[in-house]
Amino acid sequence: MSWEKEKEATLGIDFGSTSTRAYLWCLALKKGFNVENRDKKNFTSRFDKGDFSSTGYPFDEDGPIYMGEKVNPRRESISLKYAFYPLVDGSDEFIEQYRLAEPLMRRRNDQKFLDRLKQGLMDLFSRLFRRVNEVCGVMRLRVMSIGLSIPSQWELDFEDLYRGIVAEAFHHPSEDIFFITETEALAHFLCTDIDHRNHLVENRDHIHHDVVLVLDFGGHNMNTCVFNIVYGRGNTQSFYLIGKPDGRGGGSEQWEYLIGETCLELIQQAPGETLSAKAKQSILDDFNRQKSGLGPGQPDNFDLEVIGQTGTPWQVFLSPEKITSCFNEALKEPLALATEKIQQLAKMYRSQNDRHEADGEINKGRHRRQRAQPRVIVAGGTSKHEGLQSQLRDLCQSSGLPDPVFTDDIMVQYDSVKIAMGAAYAIARPLTVDQFMRRGAAFGLQMRQHATRGNSNAENEWDDRAMFLMSKRRQIKDLKINVTGRDELKIVCDPFFDDGNNADNMHCNKCYDILYLGQPTKGWWYFTLTLVGCGDNTSLTIERRSKRHKTKRKIVAYDSRTIPLYYNRGSNSIHLGEDGRDASEFLAGFDQYARADAGKRKNGIQVEDVQQPPDVDETSVNAPENFIVLDDDSQGSTHDGDSWEGEDWNFDDPAMLKSLNPDGEVELQSANRHALNAAQVDSNQTKQLTVHFIHLCELHSNTLLRTYM
Repeated sequence: MSWEKEKEATLGIDFGSTSTRAYLWCLALKKGFNVENRDKKNFTSRFDKGDFSSTGYPFDEDGPIYMGEKVNPRRESISLKYAFYPLVDGSDEFIEQYRLAEPLMRRRNDQKFLDRLKQGLMDLFSRLFRRVNEVCGVMRLRVMSIGLSIPSQWELDFEDLYRGIVAEAFHHPSEDIFFITETEALAHFLCTDIDHRNHLVENRDHIHHDVVLVLDFGGHNMNTCVFNIVYGRGNTQSFYLIGKPDGRGGGSEQWEYLIGETCLELIQQAPGETLSAKAKQSILDDFNRQKSGLGPGQPDNFDLEVIGQTGTPWQVFLSPEKITSCFNEALKEPLALATEKIQQLAKMYRSQNDRHEADGEINKGRHRRQRAQPRVIVAGGTSKHEGLQSQLRDLCQSSGLPDPVFTDDIMVQYDSVKIAMGAAYAIARPLTVDQFMRRGAAFGLQMRQHATRGNSNAENEWDDRAMFLMSKRRQIKDLKINVTGRDELKIVCDPFFDDGNNADNMHCNKCYDILYLGQPTKGWWYFTLTLVGCGDNTSLTIERRSKRHKTKRKIVAYDSRTIPLYYNRGSNSIHLGEDGRDASEFLAGFDQYARADAGKRKNGIQVEDVQQPPDVDETSVNAPENFIVLDDDSQGSTHDGDSWEGEDWNFDDPAMLKSLNPDGEVELQSANRHALNAAQVDSNQTKQLTVHFIHLCELHSNTLLRTYM
C-alpha cells in the first residue's frame, strides 16, 4: 500500500442542547466529511441519526455522567450544554433566560458537583474526538484548526472554559481553536454553496447586494444576525455581517420543561405526593413525541397517566390553552427579539427606498432592478413547529417583507449538521487584514445630526451616507467636519467600496460599525486614519483634533491612538482589538471628550492653551507639515455642492463665504453641514498652534488661505 500524505482539514463542532454534530472540511480537496455517530442500537427520536447525544446525568453518583445515546430513565438527566452556566457562574439576570439551568444553578457553590459537570463535558468531547480520529485515519486527514459554534450571548468566560475543554479532549493547541456564533456559522453554510444561496434571493444577476436576516430558533435559545451578500462579476459572491449577533434564551426545550413543571405541580397538590425521575422523564418523552401537533393553532389536549411515588396512578390533563400558554412563555424572549429585528429590517428597507426615491435614483433605468427586498432566513429545531412558522410569516407580511425561508426546505439529508459545516467553512478560509483591505474595503465617518432649526431629525437617525476617510488605494488627510456638540460620530467600514471615481460618500446600508466616537465638543474636528504594519500585524492609527470657533481662546484638542486590527472569521470582517480579547481594553475613552476649559488631559483627549510648536523656527519660510500655511501664491479651489474639494480656499469667492464678522472671524459654509469649514483670522498677530495643528500667519484682504487640514 503506497503512502499517502495527510491533507490538512478544519473541524467544525456544533454543541447543541439536544445533540452534538461535527464536520470535517478539506480546503485542498474542496470536500467535506461528516463525522457521524455509528451507534444505531441506542438511536433516539429526539435527534437525527448520526448525531451525538448532549445529555448527561450529573445529579447522582449511580453511574457515569455521560452515557452517550444510552438512556437510564431512573436517573435525572439534563443537557450538558447548561453545565456552562454554573461553571462560569453566570449573572442572575442572564440566567433568568435559561429556566432549564435552574437545577444546576442551585448547586453552583458545590465544587464536587461542578467537577462532575466538567467531567461530563470532557467525556462527551473525548468520545467525539475518538470518532473524529477514526474518520481522519480513513480519509488521510489531519485536523489543523477547530471551529466551535456558540450562542451569541456567550462571552469570553464561556469561550475560555469551552476552549480549555476541547483543547484537553482533542489534545489540540488552544491557539488553533476559534469561535463563531451559531447564526454566523449558518450564514457561512448558506453562502458557501450556490445551491443553498439560490434559496435566499431571486434575480441575483441584477442586484449588487442582498440584506439577509437570520433567525436560528434552537432548543435552548434563539440567535440572530443580519448580513449583506455582495455580488461581483460573474455572480461571484461574498458576505459580511452588519452589526453584532444577538440572542435570547428560550425555545422548545424550555417549552418542554414548563410542561413538565406544570404536570408536577398538578400531582403535588395531593399531600405527600411527587414523581420519581423515571416518571418525570416519561412525561417529557411523551410530550416530545406529541409536541409537533400541540400548542398554537392546534386543538389537541395533552393527557397521560403517570404513577406517583406513593404508587397512585395519576391522570394528567393539559388543555390546548394551557399548552399554548407554556409555549408563549418559553418563546416570549426569542419572539420579542425576532419581532424587533424583522421590524428594524423593514424600516431600514423603507427608509432606503424613500431616500433613493427622493434622490431620483429609482426612476433611473440603471437602478430599477438593483434594489432587492431583504430576506428572512429561519433555522433551528424549534422553527419546525407550525405554530411558530405561522407567527413568523404573519410578522413578515405585516412588515411588508416576503415570507421567511425555512432551512428545513434547503437540506434534508443529515439536516442537523448545517451549523457544524458552516463553522468549518468559516475557520478554513481566513483572510489577513491586509488582504481584506486590498479586496476593496474602505473606512468612512458617519454622523447622526441633532435636530436643529434647519435640520429636522425627529427620529434621531444616522445619516444614510458617510464621508470617505481612507482605503488601501487612497487616504483623506484631516477630513474636516463641524459639529454642534450634540451631534454623534462613528467610524464605519464598507468591505466592498466602489472607489472607481474617487467617491466622497459611502452608502451606509453597505457598511458596518467600526468605532463609536460619541459627541465631540462643539467646533471643527479633523480626522485622519492610517494603516500601520502588514498582513495580520496591521493596526489603525486614528488621529483627531479640533479647533474651537467663535472664540478668541487659543484652544486645541488632540488625540492619536494606534489600535490593532484583526479579521473575524465568523463575521467576514475586520475589527479593532485582538481576537479573543475584550475590545473595551483597546477602545476605552474614544467616546469621551474633555471640555475646553479642562486644561488637562482627560480620557485620551488633550486640551490645552496653544504654545509655541516644538522645534519650529519662527523665521523659517517653510512651515512644518500639518500646519496651515498662508501663501499669497496659492490657488483657489472649487466646491462640488457636497464637500470642499482640494486644499485651497479663496476668501474672495462669495460662494464660499457666508459671513465676515467685525472681529475678523471668517466662516466657510455649505448646505451640507458635513462640509462646513471655517478659519479664524486675527489681523493683529500671528497665531501658532501646537504641532499636528494649525499655524496662522498674517491675513490681508486678498490673501488665499491654503490648508493641509
